[in-house]
Amino acid sequence: MKMRQGFVSNSSSSSFIIMGNEQQPIAPKHKISPYEKSLTIPDDLGGETQFGWQVQKYSTFEDRLNWAALGATYKAIKREAGRYSDYYYKRLKPNKKWLNMLIKVLKKDFCLTHVDIRFNDDNMNDVGYIDHQSGPADRPENFEFFKNEDSLRQWLYASGSQILCGNDNDDVYWNIKGELKKNED
Repeated sequence: MKMRQGFVSNSSSSSFIIMGNEQQPIAPKHKISPYEKSLTIPDDLGGETQFGWQVQKYSTFEDRLNWAALGATYKAIKREAGRYSDYYYKRLKPNKKWLNMLIKVLKKDFCLTHVDIRFNDDNMNDVGYIDHQSGPADRPENFEFFKNEDSLRQWLYASGSQILCGNDNDDVYWNIKGELKKNED
């Protein structure tokens, strides 16, 4: 994926269109109190944490932050033979480069001293996921905003950055303009 307006990234299970179209977007400082020096993702800000088969557009800063944090903390592992899907995603070993970049950008842009990313509840059950064929192992282009800090800021802060979820079992699809259209089969 290139960070350009109107880019489409598709897969058979879930489709994601990620667009960043502003020059030098600004961090939404109002989202975090200037008196707070730590941030726990996703608990402190909320936002969507389950990006799956639903036909839905996600465009808030919180949603994009959760998408990036999930991508940085996920690793694909093979399912057992005979399952209907070849891969599923479980947080096993984070992508340290992406994780460190995300934490560094958030600390700098929001004057934080600590950032914690926890997509599990008190019983260690997962509360966040990216559906198979859309995560970093199968669709690394969905995470090319991690190529450098400027691209990451573009993804996080540009109001035009969006995640468009869907699947090939629905009678609707997202077009290149981010509009929901009905299949005419």
